[in-house]
Amino acid sequence: MNTMAGFETVRSFLATKTGAEHQALHDHPLFSKLVSEDLTADEYMACLDAQLRAFHGIEAARQRLGAHGEFNLTAQIAALSGDLDQPDVPQQTLPLTTPDEALGALYVAHGSQFGRAVIRQALQTNLPDEPRTYFDMPTDAQGWRTFLEAMETTDPGRSDAVLHGATVAFALMHKEADAARARMSGMAAPPA
Repeated sequence: MNTMAGFETVRSFLATKTGAEHQALHDHPLFSKLVSEDLTADEYMACLDAQLRAFHGIEAARQRLGAHGEFNLTAQIAALSGDLDQPDVPQQTLPLTTPDEALGALYVAHGSQFGRAVIRQALQTNLPDEPRTYFDMPTDAQGWRTFLEAMETTDPGRSDAVLHGATVAFALMHKEADAARARMSGMAAPPA
């Protein structure tokens, strides 16, 4: 069992406990291409598709639980859908059961906004003609501070639930990246 002992904030607890999962996404063969000079349009679209599917899963779980509506992913989903010209994707929901777990999953989704500026610059150089509404979204520093303030009100005894939600969201993002890469290359999707 994980505990908050030794951690001053829920954020530092999550960052430490999910550091390997976070790095694995940066190193994923598909997502790592976003800042590469040899990124192709097909790879870029596969990245957007993976992100959209993961965000749909997180948002569906949030809605099902009726939790944290102020931190919904509606704008991100709309931007990704527009870039893909694909308003509908197969819907799934994460197996989250509490608002604390939903908060952990939202931490992963909203935290991803801070990589957009670096990716945006790479896309402007490497794929200037591809749509990038999602990556052009401004970083919402005040919204992130508000989110973190809300997260820090979590009872330390429920921090394991927040961690579980974050871990499940990272796993979903990795799974969706694997599946998008498989679809792009015509390979069979890897086992779940």
